[in-house]
Amino acid sequence: MNNYEFDINTKSVTDMFNDFDKKLRKKTLVNVLKKSANILRKQTISNLKSVVKNIDRKDKYNNTLRKGIKVSVAKNSESVKVHLLGNYKLKWFELGTVPRYAKNFKRKKMQKERYTGSIKRYNFFANAKQQTETQVFNSIEENLTAIIKQINEKYKNK
Repeated sequence: MNNYEFDINTKSVTDMFNDFDKKLRKKTLVNVLKKSANILRKQTISNLKSVVKNIDRKDKYNNTLRKGIKVSVAKNSESVKVHLLGNYKLKWFELGTVPRYAKNFKRKKMQKERYTGSIKRYNFFANAKQQTETQVFNSIEENLTAIIKQINEKYKNK
């Protein structure tokens, strides 16, 4: 056994974390939250693949559905958000749309409305959230202890 090996429990991890300066604490928290949120993001992408044929096809704005699933950490680094607002089409696939009808044609009112379609509700994000909820919260604690140990080893001699 070497000198750098130590047993991890909650108190020792908390003490190590409190020894970090403010900038290092924030960096640690952001890193942990992003790693844990990426579990949900990856599951959402795999659920989306089962719903939509080609999630890597680009639209006229050069966006893909895969790029639309984003992870963002709050400025105070206390919360993380996985959201679908990176691509406007994703919310249609998640929530569905009501049936739409065309009432006008070439600026003239039609006698009978024409059915133009609707998008079925798929709930791929809600299902991914349900599937990975416990896994995400468990990984936060695991990632936190691992990253604190890693940073402690890196800055121990400085």
